[in-house]
Amino acid sequence: MRKLFSIAVALFLATAFVPAVSLSHISSAWAEVPGTYNGVGQLPPMGWDDWNAFACNNDATDVEANAQYIHDSGLQADGYKYVINDGCWNDLVGVDPTQYPSGSATPAQPDPGGGPQVKLPTTAEETACGVSTSGPNAGRGTGAPGGVPAGQIFINPYLFPPSSACANDGLKIVANYVHSLGLKFGLWLDASNNWNGEEIPGSFGPCAAPSESCYDPSTGQNDLATYDQEDADTFASWGVNYVKADWSGDVKPPSNDISGGPTFDSQPQFEAAPYNYTAESQQMHEGIAQTMYGALSQALGHASQTFNDPILLNLCVHDSQALAQTWGAGWSWTQPNGQAAQAGANTWKSDLNLGDSFSSMVGMVNDVAQYAQYAGPSSASSATNNMYGYNDPDMLEVGVNPSGSGGAAPGSGMTPTEDQAQFSLFAEMAAPLIMGANMASAADVTSAENYTLNNTNLGIQSELPPASSAQDSYDLSILGNKDVIAVDQDPLGRQGSIVSFDGTHMILAKPLANGDVSVVLFNEGGSPAFMSTTAGSVGLPSATAYTLRDLWSGSSTESAGSFGAWVQPHQAIMWRISTSKDWNSSPQQVTVVPSISANPVDASGTTTVQVTVTNNGQAAATHLDVGLTLPDGWTDRETVAPANGALPSGDSATATFQVTAPASTSPISFTTFTATGGYQWRGISETVQSGLPVTLESPVSGFSTADRTSGPAADFGELNGAFEIYAAGTGVTAPGFRPGSDQYAAIYQPSGADSSAVATVEVTSVASGRGPEAGLIMRNDATGATGPEGVVLYVNGAGKAVMAWASSGGSTVDTSKTSFGTPGTPVWLQLRRSGTNTYTGYYSTSPTGPWTQVDGTATTSGAYATQDVGMFASSGAAGSPQPATFSSFTVTG
Repeated sequence: MRKLFSIAVALFLATAFVPAVSLSHISSAWAEVPGTYNGVGQLPPMGWDDWNAFACNNDATDVEANAQYIHDSGLQADGYKYVINDGCWNDLVGVDPTQYPSGSATPAQPDPGGGPQVKLPTTAEETACGVSTSGPNAGRGTGAPGGVPAGQIFINPYLFPPSSACANDGLKIVANYVHSLGLKFGLWLDASNNWNGEEIPGSFGPCAAPSESCYDPSTGQNDLATYDQEDADTFASWGVNYVKADWSGDVKPPSNDISGGPTFDSQPQFEAAPYNYTAESQQMHEGIAQTMYGALSQALGHASQTFNDPILLNLCVHDSQALAQTWGAGWSWTQPNGQAAQAGANTWKSDLNLGDSFSSMVGMVNDVAQYAQYAGPSSASSATNNMYGYNDPDMLEVGVNPSGSGGAAPGSGMTPTEDQAQFSLFAEMAAPLIMGANMASAADVTSAENYTLNNTNLGIQSELPPASSAQDSYDLSILGNKDVIAVDQDPLGRQGSIVSFDGTHMILAKPLANGDVSVVLFNEGGSPAFMSTTAGSVGLPSATAYTLRDLWSGSSTESAGSFGAWVQPHQAIMWRISTSKDWNSSPQQVTVVPSISANPVDASGTTTVQVTVTNNGQAAATHLDVGLTLPDGWTDRETVAPANGALPSGDSATATFQVTAPASTSPISFTTFTATGGYQWRGISETVQSGLPVTLESPVSGFSTADRTSGPAADFGELNGAFEIYAAGTGVTAPGFRPGSDQYAAIYQPSGADSSAVATVEVTSVASGRGPEAGLIMRNDATGATGPEGVVLYVNGAGKAVMAWASSGGSTVDTSKTSFGTPGTPVWLQLRRSGTNTYTGYYSTSPTGPWTQVDGTATTSGAYATQDVGMFASSGAAGSPQPATFSSFTVTG
């Protein structure tokens, strides 16, 4: 693996960087010439992108190490071939700070080699290489003898070492290394007209012709008057095979509204949320995007004629009003010289970046699923769209979060069920399968450095942990599923369409080239659900029987035309369904659906469970046996038993059980019942199962409860002075820190706090993360029937004590104070009321003190003489409950 190193300024100006890999030049460029197919992107691209793992803390070794892993692990053989550097490869220090949106130019990391050159290239170094450090051409070469060619973006030589001083070929060296493994190289650029958050000048920026090469080589004229052609030719000469074209500059192209309306800069609703969706603003946003990306598309087309090696173009639009998903595959635009031109891309996204959370993934899927009609192969007769193109929901999050917290899989911010669902859904939507996690071990990538100079940290803030063998195994079990990959890469190139969607339960169907159909049943909700469809609904032809292959378990079943499954929360079941020539080759598709009359179940209480078995197969199922398996301590009595005879095709049978819960050992506990259906098929015994999550509560006595969350219902429990709240909800934190929506669940005493009340509680645990809150609340009405919000004192997911209140007497808090220290849990909280509208908050690690006051005194208005008082909790997420536990709650006055 090639290692990076650094040298002092004097050495930098005189000493060559020697690459370990030297390949012959591999030229490339995008070949989207108007009226012709560009030769790439017939199928959704597969590969790896470094942003989720490294962000701006990336360098040549990070990229090369992950390329090597893809090559060695078998992922390359599975189809992953693009290795993409996603920005910050320029990342200069000496450029004019006013070029940055933030007003400052802060280096992303120090010299990776740890040598005396502790900062990124200085102004002197850039000037020595003929790089402009101010004005519209900052960060680009001036064409000075022995320096960077005119207009060419300067590559950071410490992160991507060149072959010799000022050679500016560090990315070409990386591309050659990637190519030597049989892989392809991708690179980020900004398609807008100014500097951006990744510290790279935008390609649409004005070109100071004629000193820079920014002309249209097909006409010999400076038609575009931008750097697009220069950047396209540069990328082609470096061997780039994939361009990720972002739109992140702080200033966008002005005066190019295709409707002749106001310029971009006079449209404040573009930057402010919520967006002002109007026909005029949408047309303006589309016009800006099409002009900006049209210039780049045309430039890449001309570069392809010069270098004869196509590049795949990804539009990373980040503007939902531009609606790139409706035109990304091909559009017409008007050049600044007034001439019409055609343009196109291979993949496109309009939404914001995908986060490593289930809620973020669901939002992205629900958005992208609407645009199936715009993806896939286009019509060869279309004048503006005769190529392939695919909706891009962003990089895969499998393995991205190395903490593995919250019960997640090793190295993942989502659970195994959620990671599997994301991969299934992306494949069903014919999306690019671009991995986002660091796949290489720590020994193979640049070690993170917390380098400090003059008490200033110049390094990466946290070290990247190694990818363990357990992590590798987990990642490969999902990312390497060849059956799911085959659906994504099916040569028909169609995106799966929505068959049905009720806002929580989505069914998608994707036709495949051999006549099969891939079907995904996705449960976005927090409770299991039975989901079903039919052969006709998913587009299958009429047949006597159908074979369903589960692409995760590998098992196959047979159906007469109805398909159903019991789908767990956040699960996606993925089938490949084909017409069956021999319907006796697979077992019957028999479904088992359990239901429960009361959930949660009170300790020592009873509830009724029904188990319904349905035969979707073409022939009868015989020797039926319906059962319910319970955890230790639970008992059941079957009150209705179906006959043990045959179950004809299409028929159902139901068994009913009276279930008694054990005594509680904790305020709230969770378990799973297993419903079973046994039957015989051609003399072979088969069993199908479905899990039913069940909550056991020890009822709260002597208190009231309130659930102000909008997601799954909250659970409340009390046992021997210990309390537990299991709730979702976005919380009550003051706006300005995290938007509060007054969502929480509470165990409280109605009118329990007079004007001298002192409420005390021990918070024994709270979930970790950015959102969870657990602590004390005083407000007029804990149910929210009347305001104001009142005051809350809590411990957040970072272990800090926070007091927040509604100073104006409104319905949500508007002021928040966080303690300097981090008490963590367990911690004692005390909320003291002094008069009607004044409160102070304290915390301690002991029930007897000493007490530390949380900074600030809460002063509100409109408070009742007596208020509700109690314990509250929220998870910080509307749809994902988390537990919080308390003890020794008291109120004195």
